[in-house]
Amino acid sequence: MSDKNLSVGDRVQWIDYSDRNNEVIYTGAVTELTLSEREKRGGYSSYYRPQEKVMEKYTSHLTVKWDDGEEETLEYHAVYAEDSALEREFRKAIPSAISRIDEKLALASKYLDEATAISEETGIPFSASISYLGQSYTPASLEKKFPELERDFVNDLTGTYNEYGGAGWEHSAVC
Repeated sequence: MSDKNLSVGDRVQWIDYSDRNNEVIYTGAVTELTLSEREKRGGYSSYYRPQEKVMEKYTSHLTVKWDDGEEETLEYHAVYAEDSALEREFRKAIPSAISRIDEKLALASKYLDEATAISEETGIPFSASISYLGQSYTPASLEKKFPELERDFVNDLTGTYNEYGGAGWEHSAVC
């Protein structure tokens, strides 16, 4: 959660994530803030002078009166500022979208596995245009099936590249 400065009267929400496909969002208003003290991090310190102990006040808890009339005291960082209408619409769209995306990614993974199997069977490398990094796959069978071919020739014809010259998926420096 990002930094926030809640005040008495501000609208907040708490989200029950126990069922990711059916999140329940509770909304209410802050009725009380509880201040506490803690040792302040940082501060001046040197080899010759010990760091001074500095205390700071912070909001540790808040009390919320939920829209259903119940009142509850929670840790300050347990709640979020209430969503705007657009934020709420986006939040509610996520579970359905993720479910649909996961279905397609499962199919893509299945078909990508089949493509690598064909590559291994035939010894022909390929470049996966569906890979986020545009990675190439070099089958381990390439050297067995076409031992005489120069790698540059194979790369030029197939549009693939493997910086390390080995078999498998090409990995970039960001992996």
